[in-house]
Amino acid sequence: MNFTFFNPVRLIFGQGEFSKLGIETSKLGKKALIVTYSGEPFDGFSKKAMEYLKEEGVEGAIFSDVEANPMASTVRKGADLAQSEGCDVIIGLGGGSAMDTAKGIAFLTGKEGDIFDYILGKKVGSDALPSVMLTTTAGTGSEGNWTAVFTNDETLEKKGLVNPLIYPKVSIVDFNFMKTLPKPLIAGPGLDALFHAFESYISKNANPMSEMYSLEAMRLSIEYLPKVYHNPEDNEAWEKVVIANTLAGIAIGCAGTTMPHAMGQPISGLLNVAHSDSLICVYMPFMRFTATHAPKKFAVLAKLMGCDVEHLSDVEAALLSIDAMESFINSLDASKRLSDVGVKEEHLDIFADVTTNIMKVVLSNNPIVPTREQVKELYYECL
Repeated sequence: MNFTFFNPVRLIFGQGEFSKLGIETSKLGKKALIVTYSGEPFDGFSKKAMEYLKEEGVEGAIFSDVEANPMASTVRKGADLAQSEGCDVIIGLGGGSAMDTAKGIAFLTGKEGDIFDYILGKKVGSDALPSVMLTTTAGTGSEGNWTAVFTNDETLEKKGLVNPLIYPKVSIVDFNFMKTLPKPLIAGPGLDALFHAFESYISKNANPMSEMYSLEAMRLSIEYLPKVYHNPEDNEAWEKVVIANTLAGIAIGCAGTTMPHAMGQPISGLLNVAHSDSLICVYMPFMRFTATHAPKKFAVLAKLMGCDVEHLSDVEAALLSIDAMESFINSLDASKRLSDVGVKEEHLDIFADVTTNIMKVVLSNNPIVPTREQVKELYYECL
């Protein structure tokens, strides 16, 4: 087996490690652009970040226009601000949307055009500003990889920039940010991390290194996510959940995601649905469609979820994983159908087209690749 593994991110884990932001940023630049959301608690987080930067002699500016599914135009606006302010380092402060936007701004600053010019290969970039990530949710794992996903303003299609230039230089993972999150923002991102772990595990691009990260992320998520959901003050469980999230982020940086992400991106892009919600909506049909085509790996998931698989064949065990996953999602009060997030039957043809064309590379990672008509049928099953 031939494969390549590379991850240059310096990861700093632990409660209270936010306080090291100024020290770490001062090693990379003299003026930082903090990329985040507007309103509380992020106004408070940004104020504290500016204090930490000032203590180490780093100037700061704030870009707080990040939206839930970041638009290409937002990246352009942030890059222009970074250029005009003379920023030489970018800080992403928030969940996946803020970190992805920060990566895009770090890449696009000083360059012409739209981020999609580079995603689609119309232009090529050879450099990027250094970046520091502060994740405030345990979901996307963006702090540990070289990907960032954006929505095209004209077509509303979502697609990722995958480029080693956007690896963060440093990522600080401090679960103090997460202990006051509302329960849906614990469950949704937490399931996203589990999905990342599982999809990277079954991906055709999986390798022994990525599988190691995937398996540990799955194990930790399954054991500890329910604990923090039901008791957000459980510091030991939070430590495990945030590590699982970053491990899963590294795993998808190696092996990619599969069919649920190919199907989920059109939903969140066209209808501005939260990323984790779009995945939850399609997950059970995906599992029923795929389980018998990767039975050994689905059987591993079943065992991790507590199913008794000792005397079962791989296929029998794989099928148990489907109900086990559904029960796990239900235990976090997170179950959703497409109709719950505004999808109508009239959307399904567009979704099927985008999934099998725009998201073709991701879809092809799945152990079995559905046809366009099968994708549409699966969407219909999710309504």
